[in-house]
Amino acid sequence: MVAILLFHTEMYYAGYDIIPYSFYVENALAMFFFLSGYLFYKDNGTIHPKQKIFSIAVNLIIPYFIFTTLIALPKALAHGEEINILTLASEILLGEASWFIAALIVAEIIFSLLLWITRGRHIILTPIIIILTALAFAIGNLENANYNTYNFWHINEALLALLFLYLGYTYHQFEKSLRLQPSALIPLAACLIILKYIEYRYEWKMVMGPIVVTSIPTFLCDCIISCLLLSSIFAHFIPQTSHLASRALSWTGSHCLVYYFICGGVPLLTAKIMTSIGLPYNDQYWRVALVFIIVYIVATAITWFIYRYLPFMVSIRKRK
Repeated sequence: MVAILLFHTEMYYAGYDIIPYSFYVENALAMFFFLSGYLFYKDNGTIHPKQKIFSIAVNLIIPYFIFTTLIALPKALAHGEEINILTLASEILLGEASWFIAALIVAEIIFSLLLWITRGRHIILTPIIIILTALAFAIGNLENANYNTYNFWHINEALLALLFLYLGYTYHQFEKSLRLQPSALIPLAACLIILKYIEYRYEWKMVMGPIVVTSIPTFLCDCIISCLLLSSIFAHFIPQTSHLASRALSWTGSHCLVYYFICGGVPLLTAKIMTSIGLPYNDQYWRVALVFIIVYIVATAITWFIYRYLPFMVSIRKRK
């Protein structure tokens, strides 16, 4: 979530991604889906599709409609778009108001049904996921020249997200065997750096939303390695620390839904304010760092306020 905030800060403040998109953004998105799949797995192995889909409705679909409705008008005004209520309503109903949340909702519903139908048996589930992933790349790359083509509730991105949901689910199921030892982290990190160099050197596209991928094998290796690497790093080192940074990361992660809905608006408004008071980017990255700190603090304050005083927006009970 912090990575996504940094990306939007650069885009709105500097006008472009100073740190190349392929260096980290697709990895952050893949990790979101991976962790969603990780949380799917239950030790008892039971799958209750009705309960899971109800949970998706309460914790994702309802917040989607609440947040996208509330920010639709301010978002259009901030971007200087023509105000058309029918257009705004259409974007919300068709899942266009937040592509990532829409894709996550569809992916989780499909994955719930697949787990129930296959009873979680990998021998059946694996080929289905492979076929759907291939379909996602085929349709996504075919349509990337015209992103306005029919893509109801971002089904293309949802099919790709299924792969990472499945990987996260499987990783949790066999975590004791799959978790890397600290000695293996450096070699794996070196492999990831080599992949990043190749992508940057040849200017390969590695975009997940919409799907625009130059080299599919490189993209898959990149994202899978990064998910495995990050999972192992955090599993080994974060629980052993209690300093402010680790607590902040944990809190941000557990409240990431609200962060995601405001991860565009807060950087946009902050960038406009900083520019208007005479502090534009001007190729000085320390200013980006300053704006990013402000963005993170403001986004955290808004998120805390919503969870504390408006819990119905995220479908949780208010706690003392």
